[in-house]
Amino acid sequence: MKMPAFTNYSRLLNSAWLWPAILSASALAIAAIFFTDSQFALRSLLALWFLLVCPGMAVVQIFDVQDPLLEWVLSSALSISLAGIISTIQIYTGTWSPAVALWILIGITLAGVLIQSMLNLKLISWPVSQASIAVTREARE
Repeated sequence: MKMPAFTNYSRLLNSAWLWPAILSASALAIAAIFFTDSQFALRSLLALWFLLVCPGMAVVQIFDVQDPLLEWVLSSALSISLAGIISTIQIYTGTWSPAVALWILIGITLAGVLIQSMLNLKLISWPVSQASIAVTREARE
């Protein structure tokens, strides 16, 4: 029996354009909410989502990681690391500014989305994205 088109989500979830769309929308939403000083009720959750996932996921998507759990772990670790590195650099240089730090993280996210979009359109080639390494039990032994 054929499923109706609106209930077939596997094609959407496997789309190469899903993460670039989510990351772009998240970056625009956090910029709009933060820089307009909005009193949006879910402001904190959106900020956490952006800071803990988006910059790292934008970079991790470039490397075409095949394991979803590994992808999430790498993206959260990289996001936290990037936020910490940017903040540390700002503190040591005496230029601490949360707004500038957020702009830098938004820039990293949008740069990753741009590179991923160029890879999807085959405008550029990236050796790492073309050779996925499958981690299996036999390969580790």
